[in-house]
Parts: sequence; C-alpha cells; structure tokens
Amino acid sequence: MNELVKIAPINPLGLLRTQWATALLITINLAVYVWMGAKGVPWIDPEPMMLLDWGANLAALTLTGEYWRLLTSMFVHSGIIHLLLNMSMLLFIGPLAQKRLGNLGLISIYLSAGLVAGFVSASWYALSQETNIFGMPITRLVASVGASGALMGLAVAVCVWKSSINEHEEGDALSNKLGQVVLLNLGLGFIVPGVDQACHIGGLLYGFPMGLIALAFNRVSWKRSVVYFAIVAVTTAGVFKATQGSESEELRLLADEVRKQQKDMRKQKELEIVTKQRDLLHKSELAARPKPVSAEEASVLAMEPILSNSYQNPVFSTDGRRLYLTDQEANSLTVVDVNTRKVIKVIKGPELKIPDDGCDKTCRGIGAQSVAISPDEKWALVPSMAISSVALIDIQAGAIVHMFKTGNRPATAVFSHDGLHAYVINKADNSLSVLDMARRQVDGDPLPLGGAEGRYEHWMNPVLLLSSDSKRLLASNASLSRLDWIDLASRKMITPPLNIPNSVRFALTDTKMNILWLPSEKGLLEHKLPSFESLASYAYCNANDTKLMSVSPDGKWMAAYRDTALGEVILISRQSRRMVGVYQLSEEPHQLLFSPDGNHLAVLLSSGLRIYPLNKSINVVDYVQKNGEFFCDS
Repeated sequence: MNELVKIAPINPLGLLRTQWATALLITINLAVYVWMGAKGVPWIDPEPMMLLDWGANLAALTLTGEYWRLLTSMFVHSGIIHLLLNMSMLLFIGPLAQKRLGNLGLISIYLSAGLVAGFVSASWYALSQETNIFGMPITRLVASVGASGALMGLAVAVCVWKSSINEHEEGDALSNKLGQVVLLNLGLGFIVPGVDQACHIGGLLYGFPMGLIALAFNRVSWKRSVVYFAIVAVTTAGVFKATQGSESEELRLLADEVRKQQKDMRKQKELEIVTKQRDLLHKSELAARPKPVSAEEASVLAMEPILSNSYQNPVFSTDGRRLYLTDQEANSLTVVDVNTRKVIKVIKGPELKIPDDGCDKTCRGIGAQSVAISPDEKWALVPSMAISSVALIDIQAGAIVHMFKTGNRPATAVFSHDGLHAYVINKADNSLSVLDMARRQVDGDPLPLGGAEGRYEHWMNPVLLLSSDSKRLLASNASLSRLDWIDLASRKMITPPLNIPNSVRFALTDTKMNILWLPSEKGLLEHKLPSFESLASYAYCNANDTKLMSVSPDGKWMAAYRDTALGEVILISRQSRRMVGVYQLSEEPHQLLFSPDGNHLAVLLSSGLRIYPLNKSINVVDYVQKNGEFFCDS
C-alpha cells in the first residue's frame, strides 16, 4: 500500500530570511541593469564607452586613481544575456554558499573576490601589450564588467570547504556539480572571445585561501563574523594599496585620452537630448504662430524714403506710438508717428561747421549721436548736439531748452526712472557724467571708466543701462572692452568687471536686465545679470551671417539680419534657438529695434524706416530647409 507523503508548503518569507544575501546581490545587479537601461544604455549590447560611464573596469582608469571601478564593475553587465548567465550562476551558488559560509560569509567573499579579480584583470591588461600598425607595443584597452570574478571566487571557496570535510547532506549532488561548473566556465574562457579570463583566474585563485579560512571558522559565532569583516577590510586595503603602485606614464597618458573621449561622448549625448527637446519646443512654437503668408502678403508698414542714411539709434516711446531717431549729419532729432508712418517733428540742433577735408561729422564724432527719452516723454537728451555738450529738448515745444556741458564727445545717455537724473558716457574722455535734471547742471566731476587703454571707434556706441531698482548703472568703457556695475549712491564701480571680446560691437539685454547678450565673432554669448556669470553660447551656423541683432523687451525673441541672396530679417525663439519668422529685405539694415509690446520690429535702412508686423511671416520651414538655421546646437 502506497503511503501519502505530505509535502510542506514553501514559505517565501522564511526562505528570504535564510537566503537574504543571495536575494540582495541579485536585486542589486538587476536594479543597476534596469537603471542603466532607463538612462538610455542599450539593453542588449551597449558600447564600451557607455559601460565606462557606469563604472566598468579599465586598467588605464582603475590604476590611475579610479580604483572604485573595482567595486562598481562587478555590478555592471554588458547586456541581458550576460546578466542572466551570471545571475543564474549566483542563484545556483548562493544557497550552497549560504549553507556552508553563512550570509555574511557569502557577501564577504563575493565582494572581496570581485575586488581581487578586478585588480588582477586591470593589472593583466596594463602589462599585456599588442602591436599597432607601426609595430610599436601599446597597452590593450579592455573595459571589463560583470560578476563572474566574484562568482568564481565564491564557487571555489565553497568547493574547497566541501572537499575538506566529510558531510552527507541533502544537496551534495549540487555541490559536486559546482566544481564542474567552475571548470566549464574556466575552459570556455579560453575559447569564447570577449571573456575576461584574467578576471576569472583572479577570482579562482582568491577563492582557495578564502575557502580554507571559512573552513577554519565553520561554526556560527561572533568570531566568524569578525573574520569575514576582516577579510573585506584587509582585501580592500590591499587592493587599494596595490592600485597606487601600478601607475605608469603610459597609463596616465592613456587615462587622459580615455577621459577626454568620455567627456566628448557625454557632451555629444547631452547635445542630442537638448536638440530633441528644442525641436519639440520649436514645433509647438510654430503651431502657436499665425499661419505663414506669401512674400507679397508679408507686407511692411514702410516709411516714405525721405530719411537720410545717417539716421541712427532709434528709440520707441513707452507706449510704442512714436519713434525717435537722431541724424548725425543733419544734427537733428526726428519724431515719427508709428501708426501713420509719417514724420511729425524734426528738431534741429545748432549748426556745426567743419573743415572741408573729407571727414564728416560721423568721422569727427560730433552731431546728434543718440537719444534718451524721459519716463514721462516730456524731455529728450541728445548727446553731442553741440561740441562736448548734451542737448535737453522739450519734446512738446520741439525746442532745445538747455545745453549740459559734459566731457569730450558725449555719446550715450539714459534717464533715471524718476526722471530727476540722467547719465552720459563721454567717449573721448572715457568717463561718465551725472546730470541733475531739476537744477539743470552737471553733478560733480566725471567718473573715469575702466580700461581706458585702446582707441574707441567713432561708430561704436558704449553700453549704458539703468537697473530696474535705479540703484546701479551697467556701463561699458568707450572702447567697449569691459563692462562695469556702478553704484549710484557711492558712484563707485562694484563687483569685478566683465571683459568683452574684441569682436563684440554692441550689447543686448531685456527690460528686466536679467540676461546680457554679447554678439561676438563666433557666437552669441549669454551672461547672467548682475553677476556676469557665463550662461551659454549660441553658435552661428554660418560664420558669414551678420551680427546685427536685437532682443525683445521680455527677452523671449531675437531678431537678426541674414545676408543671403535676397536678404532677410529673421525672428528667433530664445528658448528653442530656432527660427519662427522670416521677413524679406531689399538691402542691409543699419539697426533693428523691437517695439515695447514685442509685436513689431523697426528696421532702419539707408532708404528709410520699415516697421514689420511680426505676425506676418513667410514659410519658416521652407526657408530653413533652403538656408539652414541661424543658431546651431553645440
């Protein structure tokens, strides 16, 4: 009569309590693999350089300071097949090792064997050389990953322990097969390419003494725990010491080259991610823009061509209804009604007689240079309307009411936000004058500006901007070679200056003055204000593109002239760095200026003034396909 055998149910929690070391190691290996995949590392066959970023063991790096790779490399795997092979072996070895060595012994020998195996691998590949195409010996570059070295050490330790005692326990058949598995893996390492046999042998050799030590402390006690902790500590210290003495000049040079490649690869990967993000943002920006129109429909609100080609430095009124321009040769200020596109007022300065020697007022740096409008739009300041003077103009009356005697060749002015003071940069003196508008007098002596060395260009306008809190001025020197913050209370320069590249000819900022842009020869440089911290660089796709640019008051858009066969003004999103608008021109402009609401762009040409409504653009996608983007991702 057959007897029924009652099978006890498996208790997962109880099994986990007894086999927690195996479960922990498998979990860590799986977690690292999933984490790598989630971060973009291929699941099947990742590139060696990617594995290096995750801690692979490379002799040139490990033996030149990055010794932590000996630990990280044993938890990194080169694809799903590699991971499954090692984890299946760990699942086979783990319970046997736990039964004989305990959970602490399993983890201690696993980790210490992995460290030793990794060091043996790094040392082997540092010493073994191959010949390059010139017949010169070079160090082999092999990125080693995986738990096989740790597993070989653990398996050999179990085998040594098992062969040294006479036990008859259930599962001995599995123990007997363990030696066969070790020999099989070792043999395959000599046959299958791509296997780190040095790592296998290192783990195997380390496993023998560990098995004997474990055998000597086979009883569960505090002494065994101390021994296992000591094994890890001594092994770690020994391996660390050994890595410090393995460095060579050749390895250092190789390490520098590999680190450079790693840096370039990370930069390229980051750039690919940024490019995708900007492309997605650009699609949404184009979708939100009005539909493109034909070149004929993209008409402009054009001024009659009565303006002279010496008009410069246009300034919008606060409400955007009027535009103020100076004419240096005529020494006048012109007021334009934006809605009617008509000149409504011309205010002339005194006649400035010059010798007939071929050098005009622009060449001499005299005549109306620029204009600053008071916050209430009652007053205008025009530097150099008289020699070494700034004209104060009553806009409503259309007349000059006062001349401030400042320094030599005043060029740029700005009002304080309350209109009680104004500030002027004198080009030839490289100084700053303060004007008391209530008393109508110059307040104190001019303040010298930094970097007086070097000559200024007569056509170059210094930068002069007032902070939103009216406490500081952002001022350049006359040669536009440096920028300084000036504290208006003390009238002293504060914070280190920002040195400006020679190729920069003007500066741009938004209304809040959070960001500063400097168009240089190679790209648009971006700095944070007020700290001058460098934020980014916008690389030009075409080195021949003009550097004539403007920024909208809110800093959202940029406008630039592009010198193609037809010539266009393009509208660029600052966020995506992609074109969102294109407006055709017939000639190269002198200056670009956004309206206060950011909806229009004033373009100053030799033939006149044009004001473009920015919601009427030709097809941007077609234009970019033919001419390319203005800024390139880099």
